[in-house]
Amino acid sequence: MRVYTDAHTYGWEYNTIKAALLSGELVYVGSNSDISTDRASPVDLREAMEAASTFVSAGLDFVPVPVYNAADKDMLIALLKKRLNELEDAVHGDETC
Repeated sequence: MRVYTDAHTYGWEYNTIKAALLSGELVYVGSNSDISTDRASPVDLREAMEAASTFVSAGLDFVPVPVYNAADKDMLIALLKKRLNELEDAVHGDETC
C-alpha cells in the first residue's frame, strides 16, 4: 500500500488517485491542514479503550493508529470492519476443513 500526503507532489491525476483509493492500493490523507488537532472526546476515547481491550482479550495483535479527522476515522473503521470480516471468514474456513 502506498501512502501519499499530497497528490500534486507526485503528479497524480484525480482519477488515478480515486481508482487507487477504491482498489485499496493508496491511502490519501490530504495535506497537513486536513489534520485536526482537537482532542478526542471522552466517549470516543472510552470506545477506543474498549476496542483495544477486546483485541487484547481475544489475543489479536493490533496497531493503535492516530485519527486525523472524521473522514480518516471513517476510512479506518471501514478498514477495521473489512479485516474483521476477513478474520471471521478465515476462522470459519478453518472450521469447515
